[in-house]
Amino acid sequence: MSFQKASEEELLQAIAYEETREAAFEEIVRRHYRQVKGWVERWVQNPDTAEDLTQEVFLTAWEHLHTFRGESRLSTWLYTIARRKTFLFLKKDSTRSWLPWPTSEEGEIWEPAAQADVPYDRLFRELEAARTRLTFIQQKIYQAVWEEGRPYKEIASEMGLKTNTIKAHVFHIRRQLWKYLHYWLGDE
Repeated sequence: MSFQKASEEELLQAIAYEETREAAFEEIVRRHYRQVKGWVERWVQNPDTAEDLTQEVFLTAWEHLHTFRGESRLSTWLYTIARRKTFLFLKKDSTRSWLPWPTSEEGEIWEPAAQADVPYDRLFRELEAARTRLTFIQQKIYQAVWEEGRPYKEIASEMGLKTNTIKAHVFHIRRQLWKYLHYWLGDE
């Protein structure tokens, strides 16, 4: 059975039935694999590691299909799994880098790879809390740039803005993150 032209809703319905579950999941993998691998690779900065982690993401998604309630898009659910898998990997190897780290008032990007004892669990909770304080448009840009890995030009076109405006928002997002995280990061 082919689901190439199926909507996301139709795929979710097909997943509910044992006889169509596997084919529907194969279509989900086909549609989202490159995007998920792109997210992971931006975090770990290594194509081979990204490939391995992406495989783990889809294995986890397969094993937990029964937990997906359809309250969000499939891509959002997959991103959440990818983020958790990647953060666990990063937690085990603190020499890895990940963006968007906050930018200080002087324009320096805080780099956790320079610190051996970064508690990633806490850092990412703090980063997520800081993210919720961004404006609506900044949150959309944050998601498009860092979670979806889309080019500035594409984001600008979709939002009806200029590319330089997106760049300016990215700069301000980093500054906002610094504002909320600099005490925790050790900059008094």
